[in-house]
Formats: sequence, structure tokens, C-alpha cells
Amino acid sequence: MDAAALFHVKGLGTIVTGGASGIGLAYAEVMADNGARVTIIDANAATLGEAVERLGGAGKDVRGEAADVTDRAALDRAFDSTERHYGHLDVVFANAGIGGGPGFLKLDGERNPDRARQRGI
Repeated sequence: MDAAALFHVKGLGTIVTGGASGIGLAYAEVMADNGARVTIIDANAATLGEAVERLGGAGKDVRGEAADVTDRAALDRAFDSTERHYGHLDVVFANAGIGGGPGFLKLDGERNPDRARQRGI
């Protein structure tokens, strides 16, 4: 089975977080190659620009939004901008790696030091 059979995405508004390199860039490329309208969100503006330039050729609809996914306001702006640009948002590939550090978070987002000690961290 080829990628076109797996990715019936022509015209879909798509976001790939952490998409300026690695697995995210490969996913963004396959989506764009199969006709998706792709917005790459990445914290690294330099590699983001390179990725958009690389993938945006040959009539592909690829754009970039610089945002750190740990910054909720910046991420909201990037998603809102993408939705306005495409008129809809169909696919999100949440690829950005986020290191949580030692321990676990409570439901309110605060670090739970008791859980970190239980794990020996």
C-alpha cells in the first residue's frame, strides 16, 4: 500500500506540531505530498523557515507558525491563525516533544513532588 492510499487528505487543513524536523517534518511532507494544506508549528523559527521553504515547492500549500507548544497563548494564536487561513481545521498531528521533568503533574498543572519521590526521581 502506498502513501496515497493511506493518506486521503487532499484539501484538509492540517497542523503538525514539532514539524520542522525529524518525524514531524516527515509527516508534514507526506501530508503535503498527498494534497493536505499543512501548517507546521515549531518553536525553532530558523528550522521552521527551512522546512516551509523545502516543503512548499511545487504548488504545495505549506505554511509555518512559530510557537512553543508549552506556551498556551502562543499555541492558541497559531491554531486560530491556521483555522482562519484554511477556514477549517481537520487534522492535528501532536508531534512536539515536551519533557515534563521529574515527577508527575496534578490536574491543575502543578508538579506533584510526592509522586516524584515515589518513583525515586
